[in-house]
Amino acid sequence: MCCHFLTMSNGQSILLTNDPYVRGSNDCEIVLMGRSYVQVVLAPVLVGACIQSSCPQIIAFIIPFAPLIAVLVSSLLASRFVFSCTLSLYIYGLPD
Repeated sequence: MCCHFLTMSNGQSILLTNDPYVRGSNDCEIVLMGRSYVQVVLAPVLVGACIQSSCPQIIAFIIPFAPLIAVLVSSLLASRFVFSCTLSLYIYGLPD
């Protein structure tokens, strides 16, 4: 993974990863960015296209449930980041 920075409104960047390869560096290597692109964008699209062409009956059954599944998966992924810092917020409180 590469370039996991959150830029605040005051221009301060916060590192959002524990990956030792990325930590301490603002530079992203093009190979890591390309690999990340393939994993996140290209591979799921190609797998979905192959499944849709090879199993149209299964896809026709899944399509009505796809929006609900997408919302649930997105909510679970977002809650991971929200609740990952809950303990530290509970212990130390919100910053002033």
